[in-house]
Amino acid sequence: MQIIYLNPRQAISTRDALLPVYPNANAFDVALGMIGQVYSQLETANMMYQENVLKIVKLGASRGWLLQLVAQALADAPGDPGIMAMQRDLQARAPAVADDPFSAVRLSGSNFMADRTVLRDHLRSLNNPFGKRLLVVKGNRRSGKSHTLQFLSFLSQNV
Repeated sequence: MQIIYLNPRQAISTRDALLPVYPNANAFDVALGMIGQVYSQLETANMMYQENVLKIVKLGASRGWLLQLVAQALADAPGDPGIMAMQRDLQARAPAVADDPFSAVRLSGSNFMADRTVLRDHLRSLNNPFGKRLLVVKGNRRSGKSHTLQFLSFLSQNV
């Protein structure tokens, strides 16, 4: 499971690459079924098909199965340049999977976490069943508090 953060333009381009491969809801449902999803459970009934595909792309990104859907689309349309380009783009945005997530530097997309040894040690302690149970993050403006939030989010997805 790899959660991917897409901006609106990326979500639309992903949808646009999928539409030629899956021109209708029935074809898309078959592909979704191959990755354990069901179109009727993901769609909104009063939306047009293209709007539902966009919604499903966003759901797949936020729930961690969008890369599986893209792999299925590539299996259904081998060599499709739009799907192949989309797969490369999405894989570049997916968080790097580290052997030790507490030592990860690249979190996702353009989010990096470097030179935070003390924070990493405290978070390892929080993760330890016998470790400390409280973490206080404080500092002046632009001291890295938002990076701490990004790192906590990354750890919650990977630990």
